[in-house]
Order: sequence, then C-alpha cells, then structure tokens
Amino acid sequence: MRALSLPSKAVIILSSVAFLTGIARLILDVRFVPEVYNAMPENQPAQVALVMALFVTLFAGWLWALLSATHDNRRGLIALLIFDLLMAFGWGLSTLVAFCPTPCATAWPLTDVVTWSNVIVGLPAALAVVLSLRSKVDPIMAQ
Repeated sequence: MRALSLPSKAVIILSSVAFLTGIARLILDVRFVPEVYNAMPENQPAQVALVMALFVTLFAGWLWALLSATHDNRRGLIALLIFDLLMAFGWGLSTLVAFCPTPCATAWPLTDVVTWSNVIVGLPAALAVVLSLRSKVDPIMAQ
C-alpha cells in the first residue's frame, strides 16, 4: 500500500477522532438521555438487541468509511463526509442549540466537553474530507 498524502492523513486522523467522540457521546446518551435509556429496558432483551444493532450498524458503517478512505476510495470518503457532518450537526450542534445548551446540567461538565468536541472535531473533519474530494477530481471530468 502506498503512503497516504498529508491531506489524506489529516482526513483519517480528524475523522478517527470524530469517530471516538461519537463513541463517547453514545456512552453518555445511553446512560443519561432518558429517551435512549428507556428504549433499552432490561426486561425486554429483544428491544435492547434492536437498539444495540442500530448503534452497531451506525458505527460499523463509519468504521467501513474510515477504512475505505485509507485506500482513497471515493465512496468511502463520501460516506466519511456524511458521518462527520452527522457528528458535527446532527449530534453536536443540534444538542447545543435545542436539547441541552451550554452549560448542560446533564453530567456537567462532561456532556459539554463531549458535545463541543463533536462540533470542534466534526466540522474540521468534514472540511478535510471535502478538500480531499476536491483534490481528487478527475481531470477528464473537470473539462
């Protein structure tokens, strides 16, 4: 495998950190967000398995996108862009604006740190992916 260029390394590093902030956010949500916590009652293992399968599928898709992006796969980069934007806007910014504005009383200050990290890492990760995709435009297609 050839060495990744500096922009590709930045995409992988930033998106990997966004992935990790997503896992941290998932742990907080499962423990402290009533809607998520109540969706997994311990006396209904099938429902718990379904919710777990949804989260595993989400993070497995993100992991696939990360691995594909290490091989400069365009589909992987596009999927990575979607996951990074989802992290920054869907989970991060939407929480800060609507669900639990700073300072968030839920598990303070940890929730604020994780939510802000979703935004602070997710946005540059998405930007790095966009720049990487733009630099890989096929010269024939650009004409």
